[in-house]
Parts: sequence; C-alpha cells; structure tokens
Amino acid sequence: MKFGIVLFNKGPLASGEKMVRMAQRAEALGFDHVVVTEHLAIPKREGENDQYRSAKPSQQGIQVVQRKGWEALRNYHEPLLTLMHLAGQTKRIRLGTSVMILPYRNPLVTAKMLATLDVLSNGRIFCGIGAGWWQDEFNALGLGDHFKNRGARTDEYLRIFRTLWNDENASFHGQFHQFDDLEFSPKPQQQPLPIWVGGNSQRAMRRAAELGDRWHPLALKRPGQLEPDQLAPLRHQLDSLTQAAGRDPAQVGLAVRCNVRISQQARATMTGTPQQLADDARRYADNGVDSLTFDLPGGSWQEAMEHLEAIGEHVVAQAASKPNSK
Repeated sequence: MKFGIVLFNKGPLASGEKMVRMAQRAEALGFDHVVVTEHLAIPKREGENDQYRSAKPSQQGIQVVQRKGWEALRNYHEPLLTLMHLAGQTKRIRLGTSVMILPYRNPLVTAKMLATLDVLSNGRIFCGIGAGWWQDEFNALGLGDHFKNRGARTDEYLRIFRTLWNDENASFHGQFHQFDDLEFSPKPQQQPLPIWVGGNSQRAMRRAAELGDRWHPLALKRPGQLEPDQLAPLRHQLDSLTQAAGRDPAQVGLAVRCNVRISQQARATMTGTPQQLADDARRYADNGVDSLTFDLPGGSWQEAMEHLEAIGEHVVAQAASKPNSK
C-alpha cells in the first residue's frame, strides 16, 4: 500500500512556502506522493457567492454539490507550475495531480509539459485526470462547446498523450485533433508516465480500464462515500473491464482518495485514533486498494501538520514494516 496527501494549493493555507514544507515533511515521513488539485477560473455569480454549483440538474433545479463560497477557492495555484516548483525542492517523493481537467487544456501542450516535468524531476510525475463537471468554468475559459463532449475529448487526449510519449514518429487522426509524423521530445523518463483516471462513474472506471494506469475514485466524501467493503466488487469490475479491453488487470491499480481526521468522537471510517486509521487503511488494502491519498483537515496549519505527523508515524510506518506491503 502506498500513501499520499493532498497539498493545500488553494484557499487560506495555500502558499509556496507551506506547500514545500508539507511536501518535504511528507517525504521525510515516508509518504509515496503528494498531489495538487485544479480549477483555472472561478466564476462569481451575482447573489450566489455562498456556493458553487454542478451542472447536473436535480429535482430542485441546479444541484448544489458543495456549499462553499468562491472565497474558499482563492489563491488557486496552477497545478503543473506548482509541481515544477515542488520538484526542485524535493528528492524522492512522487508528484501528481488529483485531478487535472483535460478538456480545459490543449493536449499537445499538456503532453509536452508533463513529459518535461517528468524528465526534470527524475521520473517522479504522475498525471491524475478528470473530464470536468463545472459548465460555468468551461464557459469562462471560452470552451463552452467542449462541455457536451468532454468525455470523448478526455479519451482522445489520453490517446494523444500515449502516442506522443511512445512513438518516435507520432501521428494521430481523431475526432478533435489530427497530426502526422511529429518529432516530440523529450519523452518522459518513465515509460509509461502513470495516468490516474479520476471519477466515481462507470465511465471513469471504463476509461481507467482502457487508457489509464490507476482508477482514482473519491471515497468518504461526495459523490463517493465508498466504504472499504464496497471496493472489493468494484475492484473485480475494474479487472473485468481491463481484461475486456485486452489488457492485463495487474496493469491497472486502484488509488482511492479520502478524507482523514484524528478524533475521539463518534467512529467513522478514516476518523478516529491513529491506530484506528491504520486499521482502516488495512481494510482498504484487503479490498483491493493499492494507494490511499488523504485530504487533511485544513482548519489551521497546525492541525494539518499534526495530522501529517500522526499519519506518518502510525499509518505509513506500520504499512512499511509489513513484509507484504506494496
């Protein structure tokens, strides 16, 4: 089992200094990876600044997915530039996104940036991706026409990544992009550069089976709410889809992202004493999960760092001491 944390690249705790300090401490504690998230443009709606909304209609109209003011999304650092900064301040820990929204970006430019990052970080980059959900953000970026076919674009962009990263004379003819006989270098140091496919939907799972290296769903938070014992049948389904795509199921891992909180109050999964958190992590591992990425509490810098230390000591260290740990 591998463990990672989500860095605060947005909101009141976001700063270059704090992200470097947290990444360096995670590296010293034996964590496998750190990740950053992405939004590029945060629309402020007149009179609706107390929440941001999904594009999916509900019975009451627009479904509110998270009651947060846009102020909570201030100081949102661009993820790839942030990873480049972190790469120069760390040595071992792996650096990734959870997740980058592919339809927001030109696939050739993004493939170049990721390959360059991988070379300059000495092979420590992985790319967590999603298709996106926030139509207002697509519109703000001038990409409103991409929203309706964002799933198809995401699939095509992943195929473009693989073509550019692997082929000496890269050619591609798809629905949205076409090119012939391109020189594309440097190639990523890792072959393959890992792609984590985010999302809890069946389409996201199928995308991971066909085009990814890990399926990366959310657990214990909306829209996931996945308990450890719910992952075993999903792992089996992922294996079946991978095999149907002509790939070895062992090639596609299951990397779950979840909230974590040290607490003496009512017990819930990944909430409790440090030892209970370690027990929960083992339950995830027993149900087919090979990587856990934790969202630390962000009420204060002190609270976040206390959680990082406790998880490093009681969860990461215990997993590393097991002879069958991955």
